[in-house]
Formats: sequence, structure tokens, C-alpha cells
Amino acid sequence: VDIRFAGSGREYNASSAIEVSGVPPEMVSITVYNSAYNGINVTDPVGPVYIYNSSISNNRGYGIYVNSSDGGVHVEGGHIAENGGDGIRYFGREYLLKDRKNVFDLCTLPTTSSQTFPLLIELQQDIYTANRKDCEKYIYTQPGYVLTVNFLIIRTNNNGTAKIAVHDGISSSDRQLASFPVFNSTKPQSLTTTRSNVFLSFSALAFTDTYALIRITSGVDKWYDLNVTDTNISDNNGRGIAVDNLRSRLGVLRTSVSHNNHVAGIHVNNGAGHVNITESRIAFNVGDGLNVTYAGGSTNVSRSTLSSNEGYGAAVWYNETQLPEFLSFNQSAVVQYSAIFKNVLQGVYIGNFSRDSTVNITGNEFNMSLSSAIEVQTSWKENGGILNLFIGHNQFRQNKKLGVKIRPAVNVEALIEYNQFVNNFHGSILIKNDPLELFEVLPSRFVIRNNEFYHNQGTFVVNLGLSPYSEQHKILFTWNYVKHNKISEPFDVDRITKRLIPRSRVAAPVVVSSDNAEIFRNIIQNSQSQYEIGAHLQDQSQSINCTYNWLGHSEEEKIYYRLFDRKERYNLARIEYIPFLLHSSYPGATTIMPTRLFVPEFNPRGGSSVGGEVEGLENLRPGEYTVERDINIRPEGRLNLEPGVTLRFPPGVGIMVGGKLEARGRRPNDILLTLQEEVIEEESTTIFDDPETVPAGPSLAKS
Repeated sequence: VDIRFAGSGREYNASSAIEVSGVPPEMVSITVYNSAYNGINVTDPVGPVYIYNSSISNNRGYGIYVNSSDGGVHVEGGHIAENGGDGIRYFGREYLLKDRKNVFDLCTLPTTSSQTFPLLIELQQDIYTANRKDCEKYIYTQPGYVLTVNFLIIRTNNNGTAKIAVHDGISSSDRQLASFPVFNSTKPQSLTTTRSNVFLSFSALAFTDTYALIRITSGVDKWYDLNVTDTNISDNNGRGIAVDNLRSRLGVLRTSVSHNNHVAGIHVNNGAGHVNITESRIAFNVGDGLNVTYAGGSTNVSRSTLSSNEGYGAAVWYNETQLPEFLSFNQSAVVQYSAIFKNVLQGVYIGNFSRDSTVNITGNEFNMSLSSAIEVQTSWKENGGILNLFIGHNQFRQNKKLGVKIRPAVNVEALIEYNQFVNNFHGSILIKNDPLELFEVLPSRFVIRNNEFYHNQGTFVVNLGLSPYSEQHKILFTWNYVKHNKISEPFDVDRITKRLIPRSRVAAPVVVSSDNAEIFRNIIQNSQSQYEIGAHLQDQSQSINCTYNWLGHSEEEKIYYRLFDRKERYNLARIEYIPFLLHSSYPGATTIMPTRLFVPEFNPRGGSSVGGEVEGLENLRPGEYTVERDINIRPEGRLNLEPGVTLRFPPGVGIMVGGKLEARGRRPNDILLTLQEEVIEEESTTIFDDPETVPAGPSLAKS
């Protein structure tokens, strides 16, 4: 059936080309285009909605609009493009009491083998009843099917006086799917069993007016609000797929959502439930590829491509404070085996947790993102639940900013393993807490192991730092390979002769800013970087454990000058690197250097450079010296400056006297401490022509 140029009535009032109210027909192989308003409008359907192999395009309103309290909308094999509004819009409205038919009471419901689904069950307590009500019932379907419990209406005159529990089985001893007190107008997400039985229990105090209506459906899978399969949704002026007030599940399978022009390709706004995106392509959308903003549930993106979107590739926001009526029973996000590249903002952004949550990002390729590939926002709430974070077996290549960013890193237990970071332009991993007292009491545990970091650029490869004085924070960085990275200070370009001289934020492949971060048994070798490990912890009384690592050399003298710590700047923590590995490729090697054999000199070989820690007696003879590192006179040290000594300090370098400094001259300005002046070599701007094209000048002949 072809429907063209529809939607303009006798009085030129715009209407949808197909309008359905009540029992919807099965729509197969229809074409709707150039309508004056929506292509298909389904309002208050009784039963599921099926649209197969249909083309809906060039309509002035939505391609497909469904307003339903039941869900069950299935779109398959369609082409929905170039509509003036959203391609598909599903709006979940509230279930009305007048819509009830064939309702059973939980306490009197008979359980039979010939049960008909869907099954409407009411749970109620009357305000005039003097007895407490307790009802239990188990319901079953045929083997191989599962049951989905949908909560349609919940009302009470006294919050918290009733309780509903759902178990995955035939009794209360089976696994509990959910248990929650009844609050007025709450909208819990749907629950699905893993077997063919469900056990329901309801309890309510006496003299309370409580009413709840649930619907139980049976099928091979979880009941869905909207399911889109094998469909092309593109070039719509609104969103590609838009779902408001999700209650059960959104499924998108083998579908292309591209070139849509508002908010996101797929947008879930409000509600609580499951979002499942599988084997789909979401690309070139104005805004995000996938944007899920709701109270909670589980979001799963697997074997899909999210690319070239002008916002986030995939963004999941848990917003319980602004959506208190929606009740979710879990908060989890899974992104697996997908390709995520060339998005303007973060490839994957997940945040706003407020309870125990799970995030699993596994087996993906993050390439050429213009911002960070992954950013996870953790909860700041005390006793707000723990985020269990797993990032593993991913590849991060040529991202313009960070590979993984977690800031702040609190209320989290994370495992980051078996990832590969190659050719990223501004670092690979940033795990950091800002200096707030609030963070010190919140737990944080990280294990970063068996990762590979090659050929990255920027001011660091790995930047690790939690709250430095917190006993509840811990980072273990172990069995990682950090090799062949080119790390330099900001503005340090080959064509520029001046660069920033680091004070407390040195550029290094591995940067540590708290003493509760341990760098243990890693292979770290970066010949194109000035340092291997840099300390950002500004507390000279602290030390950072960086033992049992291969640090680019087997000679301690070379290793010593590849570490930036207290010997360079007096206010930094000390890096403990002894013992260090003597094996350049195996972190678990037992060949180590267990003792210190190198003693640094304050004035190496009597040359013109000085710097470092003074722990004994040091004398400087007359002459000019360049101070390459902070002069740090320890409490037991003494430095004598003889007359005629000039110390030239580069910017950012100074002197700290904790012991004794003796500087006795014979006349004014006999001992001089001054700023080192660098001579800037300016490139010549004279342009010489090819000498063959320049005419020869007059010559002077000898007489």
C-alpha cells in the first residue's frame, strides 16, 4: 500500500497519514511519504504494534509516533528517513484505571496450568480494614519462556506502609529480583525472570489505602517498550529514535541510525529499564550517537559502530534526583566489542552514579576521538555505593586527548587490564583527585596491569594520583609496558628555542601525585623522553614506591637522572627505585639490583654545573656555575661558597636551606646569586634568491 501526500483534511487541518486508536492493524509493506504531518500515529493501542518492511519518509512530522502504556511496539525491515521530526518516537504514558479489564486479586488468584497472558493482578489494602494484609502467589508459564512483571499503577495514602517483593522462582527462598516499599506514584522498572516461574509477595499495614496494579507477560524474552530491527533511520530533522518514560526495554538490532539532526541518534529520556543496542551503526548524527538519561537500569552496547557524531559516541546519565518517581533496581552499563571513533566529544561518557553500580567496557576499538575516548564520573556521596569498573582488552589509537579519564576517582573499585594504547596525542590514562577533604574519606581502589603503552605523545602517558594522605585510597600499577613514548614539556617544539621549565608538574611517561600509588614491576623505557618517572606530590617528607621496574638502563647512574623527584625540586616527594630490574622485557624477572651503588655529586667532576641535595660538606671554588636542579641543603648538610662564586639559576630553579649555608665575600657583589639569562637565537628572515638568477655586480680590476 502506498500512501502519498496525505494528512490534509477538508478544512486543511494537518493530520497523520495513518492514525490508529484501539487495536492496531498489522502494517506490512506500506509506503508513506510526503504527508502533511506524521507518517503513522498510534495512540492508546490495545495490544502490540507491528510495522514490517515499510518505508516512511519525507513527512512533515514524526515518521512513527506511538503513545502507549503497554509497549510492545515492533518495527522491522523499514526505511524511515527525511522526516521533519523524529524518525521514531515512543512516549510511555501512565496507565489509567479506566483501562482495566479482567483484573485478578493477588490474594484470591487461582494458579492453573492454563493461565492466559497477559495477566492483570491488583494488590490492594482498604483503609477500613483492621487487619494487616499478607499475600503470596507464584505464577508459571510453559518451559522455555520467561515472565516479565510490569508495574502499571502504584498509589498509597501513607508512604512506606506496604511492601512488594518479586522472586525468580516458586518461593521466597529463590533469588530476589526486587523488593521495595510502596510510595505514592512510583514507577518501578519491569522485572524479568530467568526461568518459567515468578513468586510475588505483598504486605500492607492495617488502615491504609494502598493499590498497585501489575501486568505479567510471557514470552521467550523480556517484554519490550520498543524494538527496532533491520531498519534504516536517517536524515530526520529530529532524533532518529526517541523514547520517553522507558519502563521495560528498548531494543535496537542490526539497525543504522545516521545523519539525524537533533540531540542524538538514539535518545532515551526519563524512565527506568533496559537499553540494548546490538550490531547497529550509529554515525554522523548532530549531537550524541546514543544518549541515555534516566533513573537507572542496564545499558548494553555490543558489536556496534558509533562514529563521527558531533557529541558523545555514547553517553549514559543516571538522574535519580530529578526523576524521583522512577524506581530502578540496578545501574549498569556495558560497552563491548564495538568500534567507537571520530566522535567530537568523548567516545563513551558514563556518570552520575548514586548506588552500587557496574560498568564493563571490554573488547572495543577507540580510534581518532577528538576528545577523550572514555570518561567515567564517579559519585561524590558518602555511603553512596561503590562503582565496580572494568576496562579491559580495548585498543586506543590516535585519540586527540586521553584514552581513559577518571576524575575524581572516589567510591570506585576498578580493574584496568590488557589494553593497548598506541599513538595517542595527549596521554593515555588520567586517574586523579582534586585536593578536597571530602574525597579523603571515600574509598578508592585501582589495579592497572598488563597494559601496553607505545608511541604516545603529550605531557604524560599515565598520570596517577589519589588523595595523598588517605588510607582508603590505593593504586597498583604493575606488569605494564611503557615504551617508545615521546613526552615533552608544553610548548616544547623543535622549532622553538624556549620551553617551560618544570617546577612541580614535570612531563614524564609515568607521573605520580600521591604516595598511595605504587609503580611495581613494569617495563618503562622511553629514550625520546627526558625522564621515565616524575613526581607531582609536593611533600618532601613522602616517598613513592617505584621498585622492581626496568627503567631504560641497567646502570644506576643513568637511571638516577631519568627520575624527576626531590633531587630536582626540593618540595617534591622522593622516588624509591631500588631495587630495580636488570631484565629489559620481563616484569617478573628475578635478576635485580638490590643495593645502591651510585652516589650523586653536587658538582660533577668539578665542572660548571651544580645542583641536587647536599647531605655532607660541599665547597664551591670561585667561578660561574649553572644551577641545573634545586640546591637542597639537608639538615645534616653544609654548603660553603667561596669569594668569587656566581650561581646562575634558570627560571623555576632555586635553593632550599635546611642545614647550613656559608657565603662570606671580601667586597660587595663578591658572591652573586642571579638569574640565568638565555640567549635567544633568532632565525634569519633574509631571503636569498637563486645565485644563478642574480646579475653579477661590477668588479674592481687591480691596477
